[in-house]
Amino acid sequence: MQGQRVLTTVAGVILDDLVPLVRAQYGTFFLATTGDDGRTQLELIASYGHHEHSVEPRTRFAVGQSLVGQAARTRKPILVTDTPPDYLKISSSLGQAPPATLMVLPILFEGQTLGVIELAAFNAFTQVHRDFLQQLTETIGVNVNAIVASSRTDDLLEESQRLAAELRAQQEELQYSNAELADKAALMARQNHDIEIKNIEIEHARREIEERAQQLALASKYKSEFLANMSHELRTPLNSLLILARLLSQNSAGNLSSKQVEYATVIHSAGSDLLQLINDILDLSKVEAGKMAVHAESVPVRDLLEYVQATFRPLTLEKGLEFAIVAESDAPTELVTDEQRLRQVLGNLLSNAVKFTEKGRVELRTRRADPAELPAAAADRPFVVFFSVVDTGVGIAEERISRRSSTPSSRPTAPPAGATAAPASACPSAGRSRPCSRPCSAARSGR
Repeated sequence: MQGQRVLTTVAGVILDDLVPLVRAQYGTFFLATTGDDGRTQLELIASYGHHEHSVEPRTRFAVGQSLVGQAARTRKPILVTDTPPDYLKISSSLGQAPPATLMVLPILFEGQTLGVIELAAFNAFTQVHRDFLQQLTETIGVNVNAIVASSRTDDLLEESQRLAAELRAQQEELQYSNAELADKAALMARQNHDIEIKNIEIEHARREIEERAQQLALASKYKSEFLANMSHELRTPLNSLLILARLLSQNSAGNLSSKQVEYATVIHSAGSDLLQLINDILDLSKVEAGKMAVHAESVPVRDLLEYVQATFRPLTLEKGLEFAIVAESDAPTELVTDEQRLRQVLGNLLSNAVKFTEKGRVELRTRRADPAELPAAAADRPFVVFFSVVDTGVGIAEERISRRSSTPSSRPTAPPAGATAAPASACPSAGRSRPCSRPCSAARSGR
């Protein structure tokens, strides 16, 4: 049995040597195994003297079933003498006959049943044979246990090799994944480095922009302060000059010639224009310095139109132009706006119209504004008044038709007749005013 590692082969070798040795003619070898249900069973793995025409022996027994199972359960040999004639046939080429004696031997190792050997003989087993068999089964148990343990070791070794192969494969996959992760980590590190560099560049650019913005703000502040100071400094002597020019043009003493009165009138007119220009410059400096204040108040439309009539009627008569003010039926009686700013806007628009109209007509119209023609900033106002200045002058070029203007000198030259418009908030009904949250805006457009 040395060197053998397969139980079926070892069982066959044992029966081949053992059966003739004890003068038996028939033998079977059952091995204890675990069934699918977890219970121990005895399975036939080798036989001796079996003939294919004889009764087929059973190949599997449970513990306690038949003499084979009983010997496994009690762990004691069973001897049967005087077997019935039809119990079993031992055959050869010359004939066949039933055995006279049957012996069932459990194979034990450390009190555990490893298998069962069953022998049949024509003659009775002597005491020597029985003692020999009982001792031999212990030796067979040692060998069977060694083979079973070796087989389990082989199975475990094979399983461990399989698991080792799977582990190596997993390790290779893990190494590949780690390599990919390392590449991605390196890529992310490079990207983070690039992002940090870009962030530093952006921070530098932001600081430069802030510094430039501060410099621009400071320069704008200095410019606004300079313009404001210069405007104040210029208006003081200019007001004195205008007073003297007005007194001279009135010629109360009558000691000036008509030519001198004309000169004084021209000086007063030019000085008034210069004063208006200085006021405009002062207003611009206030806007840039963020000090422009808007005073919204209730303004009667009638007073506003009378002011326009009194101011621009002489100018249009002097140029031989027709001048008309038309208030539509839906125009309100009061406005909520900054009266000074509104007068300045209307004055600029009408000054443009009179200046660039050589002949024909200048007209100021006021009506309720259509919601479709309102800018987005005034879309939420419940009632907006629309002022439009219509003239027969040169108008505004098409490519500059959307340009806004608030000074008389910014009117371009173009062939069609022109029109200017300025929206303003108004009270919704009954001539009652309501607060205005922001100043009225002015716009010039060509018609």
